Amino acid sequence: PTRQPPDQQLPTPQPPIRQPFPTQPPISVALLPTRRHHPRKARIHGMHCKGCAKANDFVTPKSNSHEKHALTAPVIYALCILPCIAMWYGLYVLRNTNITLALYHMLCLMPGIILGSSLWRNDFKIPSPKQWLLLFLAAVSFNALTIWLYDHIGSLFLNNDNVMTLITELGFKKGHLLALSLYFIFVNSTLEELFWRGSILNQLDRMRAPFKHYGIILSSVMYAAFHYLILRLVVYPGWAEVGFVMLAIYGWILAILYRKTGSILIPILVHAFLTDLVAMLLTVDLLSHYH
Repeated sequence: PTRQPPDQQLPTPQPPIRQPFPTQPPISVALLPTRRHHPRKARIHGMHCKGCAKANDFVTPKSNSHEKHALTAPVIYALCILPCIAMWYGLYVLRNTNITLALYHMLCLMPGIILGSSLWRNDFKIPSPKQWLLLFLAAVSFNALTIWLYDHIGSLFLNNDNVMTLITELGFKKGHLLALSLYFIFVNSTLEELFWRGSILNQLDRMRAPFKHYGIILSSVMYAAFHYLILRLVVYPGWAEVGFVMLAIYGWILAILYRKTGSILIPILVHAFLTDLVAMLLTVDLLSHYH
């Protein structure tokens, strides 16, 4: 064969370039397995459930930064103290029950309820028929027993004449009793439970606690603390401290009911028809002795 000119010779074949070993493409985070999230369980027991903690190793759940940081530790502790300041200023300085209620509900409770709404807004679970029955029996028994004890041994810890004089000085009028009773039973009980159990207790359980049951203990003690300022005005010396301990235990019971049932309606109904209803019945019984 004829030899081709040098400029027309075929190029010398080069050895193939060795490609690197193909690596496995990164797995999408969305395809990684996660454990089931239990939001209600996490709210009831505080912090995260075990499944949530394991899932967070793979996926960071979406969260609303405004709701997450609305109730910081300084805000929570300030909200716990504000009711005591409002009661002291309204009852001891201004000496007016109407202004005291406005300060307590509007300036103390409402901000905490609004800022902590994400903590309790999913907990409005209707009670079961059995829970309604137990609530009815407890309300009837508790109210009857309290009124009987007040009529028979009430003079041991308070003086009716002094109480009547005091509430008159603080601006209470008999004509306002019906409106005040409805307000306390339906409004006060709802606001207090959404604040103390719905916002304060839930947020304390999500904070780093120095000891076990820190949220329940602190919220119950502060709930009793502002009531102590009221008791000092109406009972004999020494009995206000007894009332403080009893109210702290009562706050503990309301918190346990909330935790066990997972429904904020349960402590609201108990508060309304056991505590506030009996307070209004005792007021009616007191006024019946005066014309």
